[in-house]
Amino acid sequence: MSKTYNKTNFHKHTFCIFKEVDFETIQNLKPNYKSKSGSSYFFTDEGVYRLSNHWGRAANCKWRLEISSKSQIPNTNRTKVGYASWSDFYPDNDFEKLYFIEVDYTNQSAHFNHKCNVDFTAEKVLRTATETTKTLKQIRILFEETAWTKYLKEENIEKVRIAIIEELITTTKSFQEIRKKYLET
Repeated sequence: MSKTYNKTNFHKHTFCIFKEVDFETIQNLKPNYKSKSGSSYFFTDEGVYRLSNHWGRAANCKWRLEISSKSQIPNTNRTKVGYASWSDFYPDNDFEKLYFIEVDYTNQSAHFNHKCNVDFTAEKVLRTATETTKTLKQIRILFEETAWTKYLKEENIEKVRIAIIEELITTTKSFQEIRKKYLET
C-alpha cells in the first residue's frame, strides 16, 4: 500500500516532479505556507503550487521542476511556479533502490525519476540516491567531455556514447567496465 500525501506530510522525505505553470495561476491566491528559504506554497484539495527560485533538493526532498515549452526561452528570472497533485509525491530515502535514469539524447541530458512513476520499465536499473547521482555525473561527462574517447577502436563516437549510456542505465556495470570493450587492443 502506498502512502497518501497531503498538505501535512508532502514535505517530509518525498520525490516529486512539479509541472511549471504561469504566475497568473496563483496571482489571486494567498500562500498557505512560506518556508525559511523563501518558497511559498498554495494548497488545493488536489495538490500544491510552489513558488520558488530553487528546485532539486529542497530540505529533505527531491523536487524537480518540469519546464513548460514556452519557458524554454532564456529567462533571467529563476523564480518559477510549479504544480503537483498529491498523487505525484513518492517516498524518498537514501537506502532503498528507488530511482532510475532517463536520457534525452536530442538535448544531451539525463535526469532521475522514481520507480513509482508510470515511466518506469523493468529494463532500467533501480539505484539508491547516491548511486543514481554518481551514474548521472558519469553520463554528463560522456555528453560534455571528449577525453574518454581516447584510444577507442570505434570511430563513430556518437554510436559509442549512446551504447555506453544505454548500458549504464540498464546494468550495474561501471563506466570503466563498459568502456573496455570499445578500446583498441
